[in-house]
Amino acid sequence: MYATKSDMEQRYTGADLIQLTDRVEPYTNAIVDSVIDGALDDASALVDSYIAKRYDLPIASIPKALILQTCAIAFYKLHQGRYPDEVRKDYEDAISFLNKVSTGKIVLDVGGVEPLSTPADARVKSPEQKFSRESLKGF
Repeated sequence: MYATKSDMEQRYTGADLIQLTDRVEPYTNAIVDSVIDGALDDASALVDSYIAKRYDLPIASIPKALILQTCAIAFYKLHQGRYPDEVRKDYEDAISFLNKVSTGKIVLDVGGVEPLSTPADARVKSPEQKFSRESLKGF
């Protein structure tokens, strides 16, 4: 995972996280770790799908930018269809950021690991063609 429960607690209020994760009776009035971990797992999988185009996974040194984007995506997922405008905008910004990473417009600082290069064209050289329209003319 690119982010942890602690990362989420640094960015969002405890009251919001309790409200979004404490979903099953009897309510505990506490952040439910399994729910927040599930959202962070889903968000990390989504991040992987974008950055795998440019970087070898898993990334050893997680840049702060990925932690921020993962938290925004996880927070969005915790809302389960009830997305306030600010949460939706943060999610869309995170996806836009990841798109730019996948196309190479943004380069992540992943501890000195260079981004994967773009695929090279394969060239094949074969012997000259023996039969052609010209050589078969009249047959």
